[in-house]
Formats: sequence, structure tokens, C-alpha cells
Amino acid sequence: MQMKIAKEKIKINVLLTSSRSPISLGRIVSLKENSDYDFYVVGTNADNSFKLPMLDEQIQVPFGNDPGFIPALKKIVVEKKIQSIVPASDYETIAIARHKEEFEDLGAGCVCSKAKVTEIAIDKAKMLHFLKNKGIAVPEFETPQNIWELKEAARRLNYPQKTLVFKPAFAGGGNRGVWFVKENFGSDLLNARSIGFVTLDELSRQLQKLSEFPRVVLMQYLPGEEYSTDALSQNGEVVYVLPRVRISPLPGYSQEGAIKPNEEVRRYVTEIAEAFEFDSIFNVQLKYSEDGEPLVYEINPRVSATAVANATAGIDIVLFAILKSIKLDYPKKLRFSPKRMVRFWKEYYSDYGGVV
Repeated sequence: MQMKIAKEKIKINVLLTSSRSPISLGRIVSLKENSDYDFYVVGTNADNSFKLPMLDEQIQVPFGNDPGFIPALKKIVVEKKIQSIVPASDYETIAIARHKEEFEDLGAGCVCSKAKVTEIAIDKAKMLHFLKNKGIAVPEFETPQNIWELKEAARRLNYPQKTLVFKPAFAGGGNRGVWFVKENFGSDLLNARSIGFVTLDELSRQLQKLSEFPRVVLMQYLPGEEYSTDALSQNGEVVYVLPRVRISPLPGYSQEGAIKPNEEVRRYVTEIAEAFEFDSIFNVQLKYSEDGEPLVYEINPRVSATAVANATAGIDIVLFAILKSIKLDYPKKLRFSPKRMVRFWKEYYSDYGGVV
């Protein structure tokens, strides 16, 4: 009887930012349980009061928009011999993209595209203007600069006959600052689980209290089926597109979804990717309009919250993005199998040390 010799795993040292966020668990588990690669995962976080047990290390760093963030990461890259950096928040993604070549000189690839396209894609106003100028379909939108322009924009977008969506041009991720602008929402008031409602008059009154008018987007409400679509591009060419319909979305998160073929969404996301010339993993959030057309409302030029779910469908897009970042080959012609994802909360416990 011949004994099977266990295949030695390839070791890869990975730095994962925002490692203490609620959505990091799936990413860490996916890496640690990989059958072909031995991932040593170093997490970084501004709050170091708790470390997920499966992390090999967690190191406290400044926030992603702090001037000390990049020097802190460079120190970790050198000391821990990091080979790939996986940014997990908007501020961190922008900062890392701006210093991508410097990290590569230190021996660490970055799971993000170049800074210029990252900064445009992550800013909702810039993203919508960019795609519109490229001739790609986007929702009807306006970017008002003051209260008067806000009211005029609402009128052009058929308010109050139509519900509108108000959001900051850039908020750092997680559906922050998003409101439905609607005149009569009494029937929704006690049933809303997610985004809040506000009338145009009340929104205007609150904005007048600010010292300066913020950069915002006012856009048409998209009532149709919602998709959070993960994709991977290399040198501007799309390698994979995995449409995931959101069955039960919570604000900023996918609570339940289904990865399934949708040729219309695939073509649309490919068109967007080629316009931006993405060169890494990215995520396109879109909804269908009243006219049955898929339209983008947000782009995350980084690993999305539930990108690891794609591995269960046969395409481990997060793994492939990491391999790409360190110039290792990965499969490029796999087909995915439809899968349903349901997310459950999991608790971890530690001794209470007085931190609140």
C-alpha cells in the first residue's frame, strides 16, 4: 500500500487592514482554511482592544486618513516580510493605492488598482460623472453645490412625484449618510429597517445648519432587483464577473444573497471595468430601474464585504487577487456554480479589561 505524500503548502504573508471590523471574519477564515496556501495573516486596526483568534497577529496603526498610516504599514511590511496587502476600507484603499509602487519596492503587492482610477471610482459624484462622460448608462443624478441648486435638482428629478436618494459624494463606506427623500412616508416610518426617510424641506433645513454645503449626490431611486457584483480585472481586461443578487440587504451589508448568472449584469460590469481600466479586484453595486435597466450607484475598488462567498461558487476571487498582486499565476477560465449565501452573526469572548 502506497502512502500519499502531503503536498507542502506555499507560504504567503498577508497584511489585512481593518481586521477588527465585523466583516473581516469571513476573509480571515477563507485565507486560513485554504488547502493550497499557508497564509500568515497580520491584521492591522486603529482599535487594538480585541483580536480575532484566527489572526496570527494584530498590530495597531493609525486610521487610513492619518498621515502616520502609510509609515506604520511600511514598517510592518518590512518587519513581517509581508508579500501582499489587502485593504479593507475606503480611506485605507486610497492611501495604499497612492503608495502602491513604494510598497512594491518593499516586496509587497497591493490588492487594489492605481490611485487615479481608485480615487474616481470610490467617489460617487466623480464616478457617476466619469461613466456618464464615457457614454455608459447611469442613474439620473445631480451634484448640487448649495440649497437652491438642491431644490432645483430635486425638481428636475421629478420630486415629489418620484422618490429620490441623497448621499455624500464620499463618506468612507458602509452606506453612511444615505437618505430617501420622499414627501409622504408615514406608511414606511414604522417598518423601515435600513435607510431613513426625509422630506426635501427638512433636508434643506438641516443642511443650512452646516458651516458649508457638503459634496453630495442627489439621484433617482432605483426600485428593482439589487446586485453586489464582484469582479477581477488584469491590465484593464476583465477576468471574472460574479453577479450576486441581494435577497435581504442590511444598510451597507449583504445579509442574504445568491450568486447566479446574469448576462446583462455581466456585460454592464465589464463595460464599467474597461472604462476605468481596473487592474485588481473590485465591486459594483447596482439596481434595476423602473425601465428594467441595471444602473450602478456605487463602486468599491477593493475587496467587498462578501467577496469570499464567491469561493463557494468555484471562483476564489479574493485568493486570485492576492496571487495576482504577487505575480503568481492563477486560473483564468473557471466557471462558477450558482450558490446561495446566508450570513449569521458569530460572537467571540474575552476577559473584560475595562474597555468600553
